[in-house]
Amino acid sequence: MANKQCVICGTVYDPTKPPGRPMTCGDDCHAEMKRILIKNHGEFKKCVAHNGVAYRVPTEDIIEKGIKESDLAKYPRWDEPQKGSAP
Repeated sequence: MANKQCVICGTVYDPTKPPGRPMTCGDDCHAEMKRILIKNHGEFKKCVAHNGVAYRVPTEDIIEKGIKESDLAKYPRWDEPQKGSAP
């Protein structure tokens, strides 16, 4: 596998060697990347299953674990008023 450039600090690194991160050169840069993503995109994401049910999924879980539709049921539902309903 070819060397990559860290998206945070710009260091060129070999992603096949520990810690083996796909976008960052190490744990410190990975933590900074998570902090930036959560700051810019929110602490939670609304993930909707094929059945139309929406779940409140922490952005950190999406970054760290990746999320499959089968995982969504372990998260709380994203409850919000229906469009056109009184508050």
